[in-house]
Formats: sequence, C-alpha cells, structure tokens
Amino acid sequence: MIKKIKINKYIVIILLILIFFILAIFPLIEADPPYDLSRYSMGEFTDPGTYGFNARNKVIFNEWFYDNWKPMYLSLIPHVFTYLSFKIFGVSYFYLNLIPLVFSLAILVVFYSIILTIVENKSLSLFFAFLL
Repeated sequence: MIKKIKINKYIVIILLILIFFILAIFPLIEADPPYDLSRYSMGEFTDPGTYGFNARNKVIFNEWFYDNWKPMYLSLIPHVFTYLSFKIFGVSYFYLNLIPLVFSLAILVVFYSIILTIVENKSLSLFFAFLL
C-alpha cells in the first residue's frame, strides 16, 4: 500500500526561491570586484579579496600576517570562515565568494523565522523575507 506524503507548500516555495537565487549567482561566483573600487565605497569591509587576504596567507604560508597588512581585524568572522573554506577546499575565487553566498542565504532563513514568530503568518513572513 502506498502512503501519501504530505508536502508543505511553503517549504517547497522557499526551496524553489533559494534554488533560483543560487542558480542566478552561481555562474558569477568567481567574479572580481570592480577595478575602480574607491576607498569611500567601504571596500575594506565588503571586498572578498580583503577579508580573504590573511586567510589565504595562513593556508599558503602558514602565517596570518605574512606581509604585515592586517585587514583581518576589520572583519574577523568572514576571515575565519574563509580560512576554514580555504583549508578544506583549497584557495580559489570560488571558495572565497562561497562564504558571502552562504551567509546571504542563511540570513534569509533566519529573517524568515524571526518574522514568522512575530507575525505568525507564513505567507506574510515569506513575503517580508524576500523583500530583504
């Protein structure tokens, strides 16, 4: 006897939207930031090359501060996760940009669950999560 499996439509919608976003960003994941990134653009805090610099040094040279440039102190948490990514998978642009992608998707899930506890309406919380 075959049992019917009840599928929650909200979970399916969330998964389809997440898959859409992953497929939209995946071909561009090895892209560099623009060459004309100015110092007023907050690039020190948001440029993946900056927060992956000391992590790359630690993996390749086994020293965090190989050349005495220390952007690691500007964004310590992405540096640690980038270091773990480099240590596990190797050094590449793909794994450097994978960390922001994972954090972006995680913040959508966290924001959805926070809004769901406040509003107690799945449709509305899903709408607000993707407005983020």
